[in-house]
Amino acid sequence: MNATRDEYPHPLTARRLINEKKIAERIKTALLGRGVESHGMGSELARLTGRTSQAAASWLKGTAMPRYDNLLRICYGYGININWVMDGTEPMYQSDGLDLVRKAWIHTDERGRNLLETVAKQIIEN
Repeated sequence: MNATRDEYPHPLTARRLINEKKIAERIKTALLGRGVESHGMGSELARLTGRTSQAAASWLKGTAMPRYDNLLRICYGYGININWVMDGTEPMYQSDGLDLVRKAWIHTDERGRNLLETVAKQIIEN
């Protein structure tokens, strides 16, 4: 029986493995630059994304890739430029005046995050 493309939508290729490793290294580098200690990265990413520590650890090892929504949460939470994470282009960090909002974002609960989203939208609109 031949497997269809739907059964294996993401074939495990050398290129994909290399990309996952590079993305993992970029995430770690950016988080270290933002002051996250290496021994606490997995639990911090798990808290930030709502995923398990095991899932976050696999992202950091480069054995799995975070879903795009989780990658956005990580990048938004720490002001990391997603283009830099994905392909190494552009500056590592975003510089759009929202750094204080991002710092508060990673240290608050869901209710606080809703308020911070409102504040961020007002900053962007003005």
